[in-house]
Amino acid sequence: MTLNTTRRAFLKAGVTAGAGLAAAVNGPEPSFGETSTVTTEFEAAGATGMAVLEVEDSIPAGAAFNVDVTPLSRAKACVRLRFQHNQTLAVRRFSVTVSVPLRDLHRVWYTQQIDGLGQHAYISLPWGATIPAGGHQGSFIAEVQSRFGRNRGLAAFRDQTGDGSVNFRVEYGGTRFHMTLSRFATDRPYTARGIDEVVYIDCEDIPWSTAVKEFVRWYDREHGLITQTPSFCYEPAFNTWYPLKQKQYEKDILRLAGQCRRLGVRTFEVDDGWFVNTGTWQTDTGKIPDLRDLVSRLRDMGLRVLVWYRPFHSGGVPELEWLGTVENGSRTHDLCVRTREVQERAARIAADLMERYGLDGLKIDFLDASTVKFINCTADHEHVTDFVSDGSRAAMRLMAEAVRGVKKDAVIEYRLNYANVANRGFATIYRGQDAPSDPDHIRRHLALMRSWTIGVAPHSDYAYWTPDLDDTEVARFMAGICLYGVPTLSVDFDTLPESHFAIAKAWLDFYTGHRELLFSGEFEPLSNDAHYSAARVSAPGTTFIPVFLERWPSVIPVSTGSSGVVFMFNGTAYPEIVTTLEGVSGTYALEILDCKLKSSGEAGRIESDDGKLVLNCAVPVGGALRIRRV
Repeated sequence: MTLNTTRRAFLKAGVTAGAGLAAAVNGPEPSFGETSTVTTEFEAAGATGMAVLEVEDSIPAGAAFNVDVTPLSRAKACVRLRFQHNQTLAVRRFSVTVSVPLRDLHRVWYTQQIDGLGQHAYISLPWGATIPAGGHQGSFIAEVQSRFGRNRGLAAFRDQTGDGSVNFRVEYGGTRFHMTLSRFATDRPYTARGIDEVVYIDCEDIPWSTAVKEFVRWYDREHGLITQTPSFCYEPAFNTWYPLKQKQYEKDILRLAGQCRRLGVRTFEVDDGWFVNTGTWQTDTGKIPDLRDLVSRLRDMGLRVLVWYRPFHSGGVPELEWLGTVENGSRTHDLCVRTREVQERAARIAADLMERYGLDGLKIDFLDASTVKFINCTADHEHVTDFVSDGSRAAMRLMAEAVRGVKKDAVIEYRLNYANVANRGFATIYRGQDAPSDPDHIRRHLALMRSWTIGVAPHSDYAYWTPDLDDTEVARFMAGICLYGVPTLSVDFDTLPESHFAIAKAWLDFYTGHRELLFSGEFEPLSNDAHYSAARVSAPGTTFIPVFLERWPSVIPVSTGSSGVVFMFNGTAYPEIVTTLEGVSGTYALEILDCKLKSSGEAGRIESDDGKLVLNCAVPVGGALRIRRV
């Protein structure tokens, strides 16, 4: 990579033998043997920084980082950190801390913004929090923001691969807030000829989502990343998991597929439970007598068909035992992704499933640290990568190539934990983490993903609800998944009231009719609550404004180029829309829609005044107001 360097800095660089990493930078550390530590400090984009390299080798006195700072704007810069050595280094850890003033800070942000299955998040400034990050779990991106969602500091590695962590820390009783990106292999060193890393720093006062998008676009330019996402990946989808779980019987699959045909859904996923075990990947013929025949019948119904695939599990097959990860002296059923055999097997089976059953794609699951753990496998098989995540990503690449070798426009779905910035070249669909019966949490994940899934279709987790949900709540659920991302359903409408089907059908029709605008437009959260309960999509000629707060915001700006039609969904607690739209001019016709999006015709006209449109309209909860310039 070539940087047009405008300023070079060599700031407080040094080497210390036998020292561990500073606790202020990384927090508590395990005890290692004799080490050498090289540090350097820098300033960039209004932030201060420190790089720390800890190695097991001795390093000559005076060895230092080479630091190049390249401003990108007044408050944005790239910092290139290079440490060259005449021999291969055994690196314990490489860390970069970026520190910003401890003022006007509200909470931290990182790509997944969740732990585990997505039920925990940091919604305030942590005294100290370490989140796993790497090529197959999260991203090396950290950000801190104001209470109103304005960026106060974003730091990210150019190299988003390897194992490591993101750490956030308040300087207790001090003046700075610290964000640390660390790369390390668990309980062992990794090898490197040297360090050559670029840290992207942005302290501009812009919305957090804008800051993240600008980094992703920079990342794509730097790496020449080109995604391969067919347009139909943005069409609504259905998954069989919640209605059927492990009981994936053919008769029920066909029944659900019939519902999809009536809904206008064309992408159909058969989830976990169609096979005997994850070692052989043979069809469970007691459930599905002939999977290829079933797939053919589903395709005759106009559906694209995916099946669930978990590549890194042995299923207890004895022949695969030698490839299992050894953890704390015990061999597990989780296959070691650091072996070439497991990587190649994952791709070979993926291609075989596609060919054998005539599939349109795969939902590839459990590629993240929930099963592919950040541990040092101590088995005696050969490890071809230092980092666990590098092994997982090598398998992702091979699987993507193998699947696309069978079907060029195949659908490849990843789940949120491993659906990161770096892996967009391997998948066509990123979906939110599991959030059954929780439309707010699903909406949260979609809002997060919309900032960094550029080029990949951001799908909702599978929308599931129970029969006792009233029509208003169903409308809220559908509006959230249709206006924040790509809707995916997982309900059995045969067990639900007929009105639920009508609402879902109306919203899917609405989504399909406006899909290009919803994704060609700029998605922006308007509220910084935990679930991003107000948002705006500004598309050519049209603005979409869903609001799930208790009441409508008093003022909502609208872009001039998007003010021809404004669609406003009322997900609040009150049957009214009371607000002022700014940036609009002219006379507008009002149209009120109920929770099934049915209109009773024009409900009056209103004139703008000094670029403002003052609205005070009775609109049912779960309904919408559409205004159109006439």
